[in-house]
Amino acid sequence: MQLRSQPGVPKMSKACVRFALLSAFVVMGCGATSGSGADDPFAPSKPGSGKGGASGSGSGSGSGFFLDELKPSTMPGQGSGDDNICAQQDFPLDRLPPEIMVVLDRSGSMRRNAQGGREPPDKWGQTVAALDSVLSDTQGGVYWGLKMYPSWKREGDSPCAIQGLQQAPGLDQHAALMAQINGNGPTLDKGATPTAAAVQESTGFLSGRSTPNPKFLLLATDGVPNCRDGSDRNGDVDGSIAAIGAAREAGFAVFVVGIAASGIRVDNVDAFQVLNDMAEAGGRPQDGQTKFFPANNEAELKTALNSIASQAADCTFNLNKAPPDPSNVRVELNDERLTQGTDWEFGAGNRSVVVKGAWCEKLKKSNVEKAEIKFGCPGMVIL
Repeated sequence: MQLRSQPGVPKMSKACVRFALLSAFVVMGCGATSGSGADDPFAPSKPGSGKGGASGSGSGSGSGFFLDELKPSTMPGQGSGDDNICAQQDFPLDRLPPEIMVVLDRSGSMRRNAQGGREPPDKWGQTVAALDSVLSDTQGGVYWGLKMYPSWKREGDSPCAIQGLQQAPGLDQHAALMAQINGNGPTLDKGATPTAAAVQESTGFLSGRSTPNPKFLLLATDGVPNCRDGSDRNGDVDGSIAAIGAAREAGFAVFVVGIAASGIRVDNVDAFQVLNDMAEAGGRPQDGQTKFFPANNEAELKTALNSIASQAADCTFNLNKAPPDPSNVRVELNDERLTQGTDWEFGAGNRSVVVKGAWCEKLKKSNVEKAEIKFGCPGMVIL
């Protein structure tokens, strides 16, 4: 979509220029002053390809526009020539496939069943079967990655080690990921649960990726972490919750899949409550009393994984670059302003917007006819 001067249509105002796209996000920024020049300073330098835009070409594609930084006017046709204008850049506004790093607990207790006994089925077998199915079904639309912990392999290894056993997110990786998982199953009661260290390492790994895709952690664990200060004798509930919160603050929401039965205590710690607290810290809790995604059998786990893949993919929109003032951004759906933190949040690096909760459900059901993001230029507050 290009803006062109038309007879009888006034030039853009000094305040802000709007670009309207139905069913896609529209980015707003500062505009230019009025003038009489025939040249169009707002014509994009190259075509965009944002899905859902109205291009008038019949193809269903269009462009989003971002008016970037303030700098002296050098464009022709500016009339009176305001010294400060917003330079224009354009980019597609596409929903991007999510990158989901599975942080998979392979501690020895995963060889026990959900009630803590040794009778089959054990938690590991259920987890592997569900992952096998979901990764196969979604590998073309989700960048799945993997971090398994601990890395304990043989006598003499530290039970709290986390080095290795990692694969970067990518499409069509079902076979490679399952080979990694099947080749590194846990040994009964061998290997501890260094959840904090595993989450921290995965957060750092995602932080080093320059891809614009929305990024998430999916922590699958049977409950109570330990390995504070590198010792499997030390519980580490607080450290693990803090690490999950730090991942969220870094822009990587954490889905928590809990493989533990209600009422089960480990080292005198309520595993159910720990999982709930982890889910709250991760920023993607479920409604109701059970905040984590319960997965006490294969069917539950498969449902949880599919739900997470759907949530991650459906409500994240790419901005390509961060707004000039992240504290001065307004998101509107159907002309209703959404509340940051409650209804939406930035993705990693402030380069995407993640719509949450009831509004995300409306987007999934195509009940949103108009969606806009408004970027205020530095010093210009959006009302």
